[in-house]
Amino acid sequence: MVAETVLRLIRAGHVIVVGRGAAVITSTMSGVFHVRLVASLPKRIERVQQVHHLTRQEAVRFAERGDRGSHRYVKAHFHTRIEDELLYHLVINTDRVPYADAAMLIAHGARRCFEENERHEETPQSP
Repeated sequence: MVAETVLRLIRAGHVIVVGRGAAVITSTMSGVFHVRLVASLPKRIERVQQVHHLTRQEAVRFAERGDRGSHRYVKAHFHTRIEDELLYHLVINTDRVPYADAAMLIAHGARRCFEENERHEETPQSP
C-alpha cells in the first residue's frame, strides 16, 4: 500500500516524498529527483536535541531508533540498503554543507533533472 500511495502521489506531480523507500519505489521513473541528506551521528544528535528539545541521552535513543527503523524497513520491503548512494542523484553531507546551501544545491539539481526530462520527452523518437 505504501508503494501504491507513493506512486499515486508522484504521478499527480509537484510533490516531495520523504522516506518510506520512496527512492527505491521511484528509482526507474523519469522526472523524479532523488536526494539523500547525511550527517555524522554526533551532528544528528545535536540537531535532534535542538529541534525536539531532548536531553542528549534521549536524542541518542531517538536517532539510533530512527536509523534502525529506516534500515530495517527498506531492507525488509525493498531488499536493498537505504544508504546505497546509487539510488540518489545527489547525496549531501550536512556536516559540511549548511542547510541553505544544501537547499540551493537541491533546487538547482532538481531543476536540471526536470529540464533534462522535458528535453527527452520533446525529442521525437526515431522508428
